Amino acid sequence: MKKILTGIVILGICILSGCGKKQATEVTVAHSFEWEGSICSGTYTGAMKDGRPQGEGEFHGYVIREKKQQDEVSYAGEWKQGKLNGEGVFTNETQKKAYEGQYSKNNRTGSFIVRDLQDNTYEKVSYKKDIPYGVSVKYDNKDQVLEYDRYYQGVRISELQQQAAEIPYEELLYQAKEHKKDKIKLQCTVQKEEVREEELWTGKIKYYAEIQVEDEEQNPYTLICSLAYEDRKCNYVPILNSGDQISVYGFVGNMIDEDQEQATAVYFTEQYPVIEAAYVQKQGRELNLAQLSMNYQDFIDFPYEYEEKDITIEGKVLLIGEDDTGIYLILESDSYTDGEKRKYICYYEDEEESADIKDKYKDIPRIDDVVKVSGTLARAY
Repeated sequence: MKKILTGIVILGICILSGCGKKQATEVTVAHSFEWEGSICSGTYTGAMKDGRPQGEGEFHGYVIREKKQQDEVSYAGEWKQGKLNGEGVFTNETQKKAYEGQYSKNNRTGSFIVRDLQDNTYEKVSYKKDIPYGVSVKYDNKDQVLEYDRYYQGVRISELQQQAAEIPYEELLYQAKEHKKDKIKLQCTVQKEEVREEELWTGKIKYYAEIQVEDEEQNPYTLICSLAYEDRKCNYVPILNSGDQISVYGFVGNMIDEDQEQATAVYFTEQYPVIEAAYVQKQGRELNLAQLSMNYQDFIDFPYEYEEKDITIEGKVLLIGEDDTGIYLILESDSYTDGEKRKYICYYEDEEESADIKDKYKDIPRIDDVVKVSGTLARAY
């Protein structure tokens, strides 16, 4: 069994028989495809199948915006059914940017190298449905690290911090619609935090944190932060406690009615502004992304930056349980503290799911056993 450590800190084959199917042929044809909400139009040279690019091929053309040729672009790599699909390099010749990575239906997905062709620097960044997210690292042409950054739904946190402004509280109350989606920064104190749920049209439940805060003049705000795992890499909000002094960077939302618990743009005495929190930092708590120190408090305060980092702990088993994720242990350990015992949740993952219940549990320790666990940090709980 492979052990995956999570934390409080939480830690087919397609067989082508050929039976009369058309074989790929290489040709040069005019071709167009969607890219970032626009159309790329030009010439394709490479393998074709059923009248569309399929397999290896190259494209040269222009981005069409407002019915005019704009940026000159090219692509070399894999195609499927006329779309960018597989390993490839998309180059914007006008902007001098090249995107090397895995494409899926014209979208960037997974890990990418984004090269600046002017100064020969490059950035390692992850994409999800063509939107960059998570921690990014920029390198010079000698592979030396230049800087670290984070993305929130395609927006650089460094740019958000530079562009965010303090907005007078009265304007947020009386002119909520005018300020919606404006970039905002706020110095405040945490009052309380609650987890809420919302049922989506798909029937799934979306969980989010609703954090009540007050600024220096004791004006109330609500911070909203998604807790859905697939969204967690898109925002940066640590575990917070009442009384924590924090700096908030985000976007102005609607007003919220304390009694009705629903968004509105009308001001009443018991309503207050909502901030879509992109980045929250505890005051006095800064992180050097170039030199991550492996300690428990940093795991708690910066859970997204430490995600997937290798870790080994030794401690006593307090509890054994099982949920939808799998079998887990709750351990108490002082491995990453100065002698203070703190709790971790350690999940098991079956590489091959055991049909026999005895096999499934044969390697599970018992309560009060002292064990050593190696794995990767997943998230804070």
